[in-house]
Amino acid sequence: MHEQLPTSSSDHLSESLDDTDLADSLALGTTDDPQAQARVDVGEQLLAHRTTAGMTLEAAASAASIDPEHLAGAEDGIESLDEPEIARLAGVYGVDTTAFFGGRVTPFSYLAGA
Repeated sequence: MHEQLPTSSSDHLSESLDDTDLADSLALGTTDDPQAQARVDVGEQLLAHRTTAGMTLEAAASAASIDPEHLAGAEDGIESLDEPEIARLAGVYGVDTTAFFGGRVTPFSYLAGA
């Protein structure tokens, strides 16, 4: 039996009203906070690579030794992962760490928000 992969990690994360408002603003492109936008961009890549790897959020989090709610928050663009967490996920997904940042070196604006 195959488990259906979620298309969004929102099902796994209890968000506060402020987080939901921020996520809605980012989705609509109505924020000019570069750190928040970087989190959303990276989150989209995290989700895409997890889906490509055919992993559930829980399996990926477990394999990378990351709390599932923290990974869900990162995929939703609400939280930032630190460099060791990013490196572990890259190893789990079989990609270079730059894959989460559009092939570029980790942007400081993303890390500064961590």
